[in-house]
Amino acid sequence: MDLLRSLVVKKDTAAVDREKWLSELRGIKNDLDANEMLFNMTSDFDLTDYAIHQRTALEARYSYLIRLIRTYDEAITTSAAEADISTQDL
Repeated sequence: MDLLRSLVVKKDTAAVDREKWLSELRGIKNDLDANEMLFNMTSDFDLTDYAIHQRTALEARYSYLIRLIRTYDEAITTSAAEADISTQDL
């Protein structure tokens, strides 16, 4: 019973993490939009260089979060499928 309880707590914690990741993705999307405006509005070399590097960093963070969410979703799908199989054995 304690094992089941720990699995449920772990799943709830991961679901909270997933919501944080989604929230951060929305923030990054806003940052990318602001970065694009800065890039389009400036003619200064240093600001253009800054905008390019900032965009690269934002895109890397975005990709990382997408990968975390996909991994989480695949794990949930796999564990749900395994739970279905184990209940069919009963």
